[in-house]
Amino acid sequence: MLNNDERRTEKRISIPEAKVYYKKDSGFELFRKMTGPMPLKDICTGGACFEVESGLEWGELFYGDPLMMEIVMPDRKKIQVRGNVRWISSIDSSEASYIGMEFSPTEGERTTSKRHLKRLKHYTQLYN
Repeated sequence: MLNNDERRTEKRISIPEAKVYYKKDSGFELFRKMTGPMPLKDICTGGACFEVESGLEWGELFYGDPLMMEIVMPDRKKIQVRGNVRWISSIDSSEASYIGMEFSPTEGERTTSKRHLKRLKHYTQLYN
């Protein structure tokens, strides 16, 4: 059961050894290499939380920014997802910083393929 402060309807799953590569999904950022590998903290079929590098500059990412992410699972299979930044933990802190990302639906301009969402669902069930 989810606690009263929890807005998610799905359980978040930790997948040990899963890594994330990411970049902004807009403008000239599309031509940049992805940043990573970064540790995946947790994931569900609706979104993910992952650690960001300590060199992330304030203002580099904002709430709502579109992201493209590639998740490399422990078996080396890759899942490519698109979504938007929903929150960023304090990057001024000496502790690790994290980004919360909500995945895009399968319809619209920036979407995640149904094949990748199906693969993501498989892994969340496997590690549940």
